[in-house]
Amino acid sequence: MKANNVVPPGAGQLWDSCLALLSAVKRIQIPPVVAGFDGFVDTILHAVSERRSATEYSRLLTLHAFSEKILAASGGRNTNIEMVPRLTKIGGNGPILANALAHFEIPVSYIGCLGSPELHPVFAEFARSIRTFSIAEPGYSDAIEFTDGKLICGKQQSVSEISWQSVLQQLSVDQLSDLVRHAGLIAFLNWGIVFSMTEMMNEFLDQIGDHLSGPRKTFFIDTADPSKRSETDILRFVETLPRLAAKFQVYLGFNLRESTFIARTVGLTAPANTPQEVLAYSKQLRERLGIDCVVIHWSRHAVGNDADSAVCVEARFTDNPQISTGAGDHFNAGFCLGRLLGGDLNVNIQLGVATSGYYVREAESPTLRQLARFIETLSYEEKIVSR
Repeated sequence: MKANNVVPPGAGQLWDSCLALLSAVKRIQIPPVVAGFDGFVDTILHAVSERRSATEYSRLLTLHAFSEKILAASGGRNTNIEMVPRLTKIGGNGPILANALAHFEIPVSYIGCLGSPELHPVFAEFARSIRTFSIAEPGYSDAIEFTDGKLICGKQQSVSEISWQSVLQQLSVDQLSDLVRHAGLIAFLNWGIVFSMTEMMNEFLDQIGDHLSGPRKTFFIDTADPSKRSETDILRFVETLPRLAAKFQVYLGFNLRESTFIARTVGLTAPANTPQEVLAYSKQLRERLGIDCVVIHWSRHAVGNDADSAVCVEARFTDNPQISTGAGDHFNAGFCLGRLLGGDLNVNIQLGVATSGYYVREAESPTLRQLARFIETLSYEEKIVSR
């Protein structure tokens, strides 16, 4: 393995490497992506602290302030907290990732919970730029956003119940095999909620993966929140990963908290919340899982470890995010863009950080041009600071 590469906030030359990679889009055709399997309708909410009129209010800014309201109501005192809807949008790790990739003009086929028998109206625009195969009704999430995090309250039964058979009711094995053969990247997303996803991975391998020839394709997995899954479930998932890695280049991504539930199964404890500690932990986790790469992101950093390098990137923090729900999915989209363009781990993580950074500031997915302009701004600012 190469020496650890901890990227300081003034590393403008790495942003230049990102721009050079993005310029390659003009010369190549980006291969398609096949992704699944969740789908939600997200309502973004603010919790009201004080209402001044029918149209004016101040919000509870932090999760801590919100929790104090809840605790004050304990012991039979009760409370009422008003929620103000700010936005209703597509939700779920899969749809958000797919939508972000489509904004990069990457061809995407998405198999997931988008509405049955008709698509839910919130996915109408999504379906205009993405080839969709809906296998169930979507779940519904209320995401209460604060400046220091978010609280998501989900109604997910329809998503939890899908299975490999749900997929085959919309696509034959031959049709799915054809999509996979032409794809540059396959993504299985939201293992934490899609209860049968481990079985789906094994069926995918038996019916499709084991029959593929040629170089191993990228297989990206985001566990999402595995906290409600049993140790037995997590162990069965972990045991499936080396089998996947025999046929695919397996990239496992999650946030720092989510990673600890998987790590516990292979005998690792949660690291201290420092870049160097998480970097060392990511290496141990990758080796024990027997996969190609582990990527871990949290609010101010992202780290990655593969067979050739160990990388830590500091993210440019904003105190006033316009949205936070979906930030991790946009990190994943930027990272996958780099993989599809042939970038190294350094650049791919930088693209993830930049894509997420743009999204939380603008509350929308960037196009390739918008991403390049945002990176140019970051590069210029960091070169000024480093002088």
